[in-house]
Amino acid sequence: MGKISEKLLTYWLAVPRQVRVFCLSLFTSCFFGYMIYLGIKRVLQFHTLNRPETILCGIVSLFILFALNHANNGKNTGGDDMKIVSTKDLPKRAVSQFFTTHWGSPVMVNSNGTFQCDELEGYAVLDENREITGLITFIINGTECEIISLDSIIENNGIGSALLKEVERASERERCEQVKLITTNDNVRAIGFYQKRGYVLAGLFVNAVEKARKIKPGIPFTADNGIPIRDEILLVKRLT
Repeated sequence: MGKISEKLLTYWLAVPRQVRVFCLSLFTSCFFGYMIYLGIKRVLQFHTLNRPETILCGIVSLFILFALNHANNGKNTGGDDMKIVSTKDLPKRAVSQFFTTHWGSPVMVNSNGTFQCDELEGYAVLDENREITGLITFIINGTECEIISLDSIIENNGIGSALLKEVERASERERCEQVKLITTNDNVRAIGFYQKRGYVLAGLFVNAVEKARKIKPGIPFTADNGIPIRDEILLVKRLT
């Protein structure tokens, strides 16, 4: 029973926040409207609610309060109201620690060079405790924006999409013509993620990761999915 409840709660939290709030508001209005109608009817008939009706009202009210709490807060951060801030407004120590925890170090190496990610321009999503739950870094060079890193601690909650859109908006403000990024051949999830958002495969750099390991020896040879980490893939999205 506990596993079923946890699974149902997971499905519920996966629903966009605005939809959750709308559904619960509608249900709450209907429920309390019915309770008011029932109460008035009882009063006019000089009756009081019996014990089962009182218990039922109490249980449903507690459920509504619990569900509304998760609709507004939940276990994850997401939706249109998520807090996105510039990394310039965060302590560098917090940004550096984020990269160290998830990448081993703030240094990122690809075919275009070596990047100190905690010194790059970027955006982050913060939770209610101002902890970083997602972070993207990028550089703008002329009419081109390159995304250097994109990480989200909580998956399937819109954090990565929101950060990507934020960078694309920043690129448009700077009159960039395209946004590009490099990922590795093992990262099939990221390759699918970007293609669904308008990015196209534009280049393949065979054995590029071997060169990167000479600069950053900590790069693993095999991903968690069992695919050898060997090649780099270029994805590009035109903005104009």
